[in-house]
Amino acid sequence: MSAFASSGIPFFFLIDFEMQKPLIYTLKEAANLGFKFEINGFKNFTESEKHPNLTPFSIAPVPKKVYKKAFNKVKEEITHGNTFLLNLTFPSEIKNELSFEDIFHLAKAQARKRPFSV
Repeated sequence: MSAFASSGIPFFFLIDFEMQKPLIYTLKEAANLGFKFEINGFKNFTESEKHPNLTPFSIAPVPKKVYKKAFNKVKEEITHGNTFLLNLTFPSEIKNELSFEDIFHLAKAQARKRPFSV
């Protein structure tokens, strides 16, 4: 990163959740590898010629009984003072006919209007 930054070369970096396999590429390399992004109007891709239609999603969450048991355990641990912050998550199967690229082109996220502050 330092070498790119000191040379004035724009770059793309990605840090995995476990922070074990960070990636860094020039913007061209990132685009060639399939990494696409748009940040505040700056993007490394051209608009897709195809305009996919939004299709229904099929979502299969964990059974309510399984979630309720885990949720109650979380409440118990909070009550005992063992944690103050916890993310209770479960995998959910999602089915759709769209490709990842279709979803990318359909997604529209608003940019933050002001910096994040605590």
